[in-house]
Amino acid sequence: MAAGLAMADSDEELPSWAALEGSAGKPSPRIFVAHERLFEAQAPLLKFWHDAAGWCPSCECVFMVLEAMRIPYVMATSPLTGYLKPGQTKPAEFLAIRPNGILPVIQLARPGVAGEPDGEPIAHAFRICEALAEHFPDEAALPRTPLRRECALLFAKLAEKLCYTVEGQQSLPPVMDDLEVALCGGREGVAAAAEAGNGYERPWTRALAWRRQESGDDGDGDDAHHGGDPAAGPFFFGRRPCAADLMLLPWLERADARLARGGYGGLQARWPAAAALLAAAAEPGVCAYSEVGLDLVTLDGLYWRSNPAALAPPPPDAAVAAVEAAASAPLARRDAGARLCANHAAVARFACRGAGAGASQRDAHLHGVETACVEATDDALRIVIASLLMDPSEDSRALHGAMVERASAVLRRNGSDATRAAGGALLFLARNVGVPRDMASAAATATRTHTTLAAALLFEGAAAL
Repeated sequence: MAAGLAMADSDEELPSWAALEGSAGKPSPRIFVAHERLFEAQAPLLKFWHDAAGWCPSCECVFMVLEAMRIPYVMATSPLTGYLKPGQTKPAEFLAIRPNGILPVIQLARPGVAGEPDGEPIAHAFRICEALAEHFPDEAALPRTPLRRECALLFAKLAEKLCYTVEGQQSLPPVMDDLEVALCGGREGVAAAAEAGNGYERPWTRALAWRRQESGDDGDGDDAHHGGDPAAGPFFFGRRPCAADLMLLPWLERADARLARGGYGGLQARWPAAAALLAAAAEPGVCAYSEVGLDLVTLDGLYWRSNPAALAPPPPDAAVAAVEAAASAPLARRDAGARLCANHAAVARFACRGAGAGASQRDAHLHGVETACVEATDDALRIVIASLLMDPSEDSRALHGAMVERASAVLRRNGSDATRAAGGALLFLARNVGVPRDMASAAATATRTHTTLAAALLFEGAAAL
């Protein structure tokens, strides 16, 4: 158990919320909920309108490019049309500049006009990224040498093609095959792909021709500006993602989810270079994708919300769940614990009463104990957070043992029916942690694995009575 994490008094069998909050600390600031990103500048150069839920791939794209360029900007949000609540409308200020209400939109600062930027709006993610490179060429997340910059812009066309394929529900394998060839550079199949395409359908084939001929490369060796060895990393120009890589990511994550559901096994089964790019971008510190990108569980949750009767997988064996929980990153575990502590009452109510993927499965465990379920779930969240805050050097057996004791305390305090209902609520919560709305992907993974372990133990305990 983390230092200082003690029971509230001799009558308590679980750590108090005060003790948990003291150990977890304050949640760290996050890009998604910020109102401004000035990067030490005195004033913003543009205003960025993005979706309030954090689930729009076009907004995700612009977020990442802005962060890579480090252009000082302020933010405002509008709900996506599909997530408007009854009677809710989009902000009047937003509709005044974008009457159709479609996001994202940026507004550049007008010269000599103080306050928030309110210039002419620029819409559509790819047109916004082009405008950013045009207005801020020195900050553009693109190679500095002419040929490489031209290649990056051509690769961006391939990212846009993937966008239209995903959004239009078209067949993914053809465009994914093109992308795999583009990422593999001079490997087998590049020449055939370049020769088979034409400039209108496959403008990026000119970039492939360059990738085949090292003598034509004008790379300056500067990895920081995408001029190094293209084979040194998973991105188009090696170790660091350029704007074309960032523009690709939101639709690549959605393609991964759709391919997994469609029986292709996801990206890794057939497109390993694309899978490697997506995995590398998700590593904290590589780019803003680790903060604003979605993960497969969130994407599946969004997909299944239209079918609330769809069942979530049953909880795994508790020992297996403990191994997965113990494998989560220490910093992610602490961040998850801090975020759950800061909003635990609302989280417990949502887990018991919210709408989302697997709602009917959660409801099956209520058995008329709705009020008791909220109290038991609040207790269950305490054991989840206590496990998140355990010393990360403890192995899965120690984690499992500590959780068994605390799960038994939840059962003694709440009885079998409410404990079973709390287990169902935790499973529902694990499937409905929203990335990046609720937390970043790594913290969400830690939350899911630890809530799943707690649910498995609560079900085991309730079944034993």
